Amino acid sequence: MVYKIMSNNLKNITGLLSVRIKRDRLFIMRTCRVFFIVQFLFSFGMTIEAQMVTTTSLLSTPATSCLNQPVTLTATIDEPAATGNVLFLEGTTVLGISPLNASGIATLTLSDLAAGEHIIVAEYEGAAPYDGSTSVEIIHIVNTPPVIITQPSPQIVFSGCSATFSVMTEGTEPLVYQWSRNGVNIVNSNSSTLTINNITAA
Repeated sequence: MVYKIMSNNLKNITGLLSVRIKRDRLFIMRTCRVFFIVQFLFSFGMTIEAQMVTTTSLLSTPATSCLNQPVTLTATIDEPAATGNVLFLEGTTVLGISPLNASGIATLTLSDLAAGEHIIVAEYEGAAPYDGSTSVEIIHIVNTPPVIITQPSPQIVFSGCSATFSVMTEGTEPLVYQWSRNGVNIVNSNSSTLTINNITAA
């Protein structure tokens, strides 16, 4: 009876050892497989590199412009070694695509921006091992040149009375007005209307 108990214990121990040896052998085989895969890659000149996060910044020069004036958009990637292209976008419209130079900078010059406000971003497409990134929006304003739409109308008034003249204009605010008479500027006449009091005979 004692012999049987001892025999069963030996079988259990042998079983445990067998399971442990099998598990260890499986671990060694998997480790060797990974090692040989990595060694195979390096033997052919292949390298394993981690992707690097980038940040893109954008500015326009000048910050505001006049109609038909050239505007240069400059996108800078915080990783100077980054390569690839940068898209300059206004909404879903692609304004242009420029490659990064050796300093991680891409530029685009435009001279056909319409008058008004333009919300622009720069989008770096990314190129291994650098991830792509998008800049914060910038607002570029193209000023509209001032234009007189309606000239003041001549008036006939009696001596001692008042006369008010007005002008209608268009253009990017603020607009500055200066009224004149016979080629001479009238003092403190810097709005779109001019009132002359106590008119005397010419």
